[in-house]
Formats: sequence, structure tokens, C-alpha cells
Amino acid sequence: MLRALLVTALVGCSLASPDDSAYTQAVRPLMLENGRIAHALLSAASASHSGRASHVDIHRQWQEIIVPATEHLAWQAEATPVPRGWRDRHARLVEIWNQRASSYRRLEDAIALADRALWAQASSGVSRAQVDEERWFTDTNLVLSESGLALDPIP
Repeated sequence: MLRALLVTALVGCSLASPDDSAYTQAVRPLMLENGRIAHALLSAASASHSGRASHVDIHRQWQEIIVPATEHLAWQAEATPVPRGWRDRHARLVEIWNQRASSYRRLEDAIALADRALWAQASSGVSRAQVDEERWFTDTNLVLSESGLALDPIP
């Protein structure tokens, strides 16, 4: 009987450490915003490739939606208080998102100027940020998996 009660109590308990739980809760709004950015990018890419949007429309989408959203996300990530044990890892995410925002700003400039060389340079920065972000989420989710948690970068 005691064994059954102990097993029942353990099943009801979370394996998550308090810091891990606090971190995932702190960054949840950031993940939602990151997801909105991904959807805005897909929308812009779809409109561009289908021919539904003019050069001016595409530039406007980057200038008014995509770039401000990525910059806002980086600022919000930097301002988000996180548990002490997560500060270094989170600081790396902030660096990656700042790199992406800067690269997106350069892409927006390239679109405005119709500058293929600037586009190629900015695209390289975006690619680096994407690889770094994917690696960060893979590594972070490996750590969080020990607590039965995970972050979805595009919920």
C-alpha cells in the first residue's frame, strides 16, 4: 500500500528543476513572438515568389513588419529576467537574435536599394544566425530534456 502511494505521488510530481521551469516560463512569450516572425517571413516569401507582391510591397513588409519584429524580439530577450543558472545560455540566444535582427536590417536595405551584393552579404549573416539558433535550441532542449521540458522555437 505504501509503495502504491509513493508511486502515485512520484507520478504526480514534476521532474523539472525550478530554474528550468522558471526559464521556460520566462521565455515563452519570446517563443511566441519568434513564431509570429517565422509566419511573417513565410508570408513575405510566398507573396514574393508567387508574384502577388510588388517590390514596393515586399520592401514595406520587411520595413514595417519583419525588421521591427526581429529587433523587438532581441530587445525583449535582452530585457527578460532569467534564473542565474540560465544567464550565460540566454545571453547567447540574445547574441544570436541580435545578429539575426542586424542581418534582417541589412536585407531590408538590400531590398530597398535592389543591391544584390548587399543581399548576398546579409543573407550570409542570416544563414549564420539560423545555424547558431538551431544549434542553441538543440543544445538547450537537450539540457531541458533532463527536466522533461523543451522549448519550441516556432510554437
